[in-house]
Amino acid sequence: PCVGGSYSYSLALSEGPNTIVVQAIDGIGNASTVASETVERTVTPWSIYAIVLVIVALILAAIAIFAGPKIWKR
Repeated sequence: PCVGGSYSYSLALSEGPNTIVVQAIDGIGNASTVASETVERTVTPWSIYAIVLVIVALILAAIAIFAGPKIWKR
């Protein structure tokens, strides 16, 4: 039941398009669609960021190991 003219509901969205339909039903069962909305959920590919971070760390480590002594002897 709707108390005070408002209602809330939480739900988990799956990746991609999600259609949300709001329907009102009165006390005797008459129903009508109040609103319909499609929401697009995109997921950030965190694994790609982790791979890039590892590659950058390896490059910096290689520079420190191989070029480090030459830089410090100046």
